[in-house]
Amino acid sequence: CERGVTFAPACPAGLFVPSLFVGACLGRCTGGAVRAINANARLFKDSVDPGVYSMVGAAAVLGGVCRMTISLVVIMLELTGGLDYVVPFMLSVLLAKAVGDAVNESIYDLQIVLKGYPFLHEELDVTFTERCCDIMVTRLTKLDLRLRPRLGDLKSMLASCTYRGFPIVDGEHFIGYLRRSRLEALVQRLDSEARAEDSQVSPDLLPCTDSTVMRMVPDAPLSQAHQVFKQLGCQHIFVVGAPGPASETSDALLGMLSKKSFLRFLKDGRVGHMPAQPTLSESRGLCNDRAELLTAFEAAE
Repeated sequence: CERGVTFAPACPAGLFVPSLFVGACLGRCTGGAVRAINANARLFKDSVDPGVYSMVGAAAVLGGVCRMTISLVVIMLELTGGLDYVVPFMLSVLLAKAVGDAVNESIYDLQIVLKGYPFLHEELDVTFTERCCDIMVTRLTKLDLRLRPRLGDLKSMLASCTYRGFPIVDGEHFIGYLRRSRLEALVQRLDSEARAEDSQVSPDLLPCTDSTVMRMVPDAPLSQAHQVFKQLGCQHIFVVGAPGPASETSDALLGMLSKKSFLRFLKDGRVGHMPAQPTLSESRGLCNDRAELLTAFEAAE
């Protein structure tokens, strides 16, 4: 309950110290109970110190919540200053992590899922067979400079769409990406200058457009897109290429791939495949093929 009060609200209340406090309280209660039982039954020849149970309980609860292992043991050693408690700390932290991993994920991973943050984990056993054009979004709301948009068009677009940005094109040529915040600031500036509703705003859009966005060809593998999302921190990938086989334009906007859509496809199982383990019959067939290949090589020599 205490961690729910300190971690769930938006106010900064912390998670590290409350976990240590709850674990220390539980450990102290357990140590007091064991000492009371030992006073009557004499289970242990030495006296029971509830303080040791308190420290071990604090390490166990924090390890189960945050899934920390080595760093937590080092922190507890620095707090206590005694090397005699290394083994209890290690056993409690490892046991807490094993039990926590068997039940659910850590509290930080669960918070990422609840908040909907586009965070990509390192998937080592997943292979990508699809291309960017297989999952890209093709129906995009674009701003075409060739149509000579007016100030009233920008206001109606902002009022009817809730997107965080809009691609800027010039006919079939892709120019860049304009964020919603910069577009709103541009509309406010034009209103302050008393611009008319039918005045053209094409020259004003270009300075606000980001032309250094990430671009990929339609046949680019999704493994490359995964590396771009994870290492470069991009939120969008724009797929550009020729709109048709007879077209001379090679920088037309064909679609867009966002980090959230990529994560959605990945969680649905439509992107990425686990490598299948060969069955016994397939393994035997592979061994036979290798044997036949070696025999052919020996005959050729």
